[in-house]
Amino acid sequence: MPEGMQAPFHSDHMKNVNCEKCLGKETWKPIRAHHCAACGFCVFKMDHHCPWINNCVGHRNMKYFLQFVIYVGISAAYLSLLMFISFYKLLSHSKPKIHMNKPWYAYAFIASIIAFVEGLLFAFFTYELMGEQFESIEDNQSYVDDLKK
Repeated sequence: MPEGMQAPFHSDHMKNVNCEKCLGKETWKPIRAHHCAACGFCVFKMDHHCPWINNCVGHRNMKYFLQFVIYVGISAAYLSLLMFISFYKLLSHSKPKIHMNKPWYAYAFIASIIAFVEGLLFAFFTYELMGEQFESIEDNQSYVDDLKK
């Protein structure tokens, strides 16, 4: 919510609420807005504060966060595929297998295994995170709203 924003309407049936945590700026706080302690301001339909993007994920940037998570998941899966191919080529590159006598062979072998596992872990993590975000969008409930229930 912009700093110092006043309520756009006045109703006798609904109470206008100001955020007490916004350092006395008298900022109007809509019903589904929540104050982020890390950012220091109120975010409408706040889902969570993400350390990856160092920002709150809310109504205005949910699309961009989902794009980011999808691209990270695709990149992680692509990394795993490339490392699997690299691992396969390190084991069966050519018949004389001269490359196995090179000093870098052991490092390349270990690095391809580690990168493959890391890619799989990131792919599964982002898949789960993406599933949670799509579920939140489908239910029209943010993670903070679910915690408040």
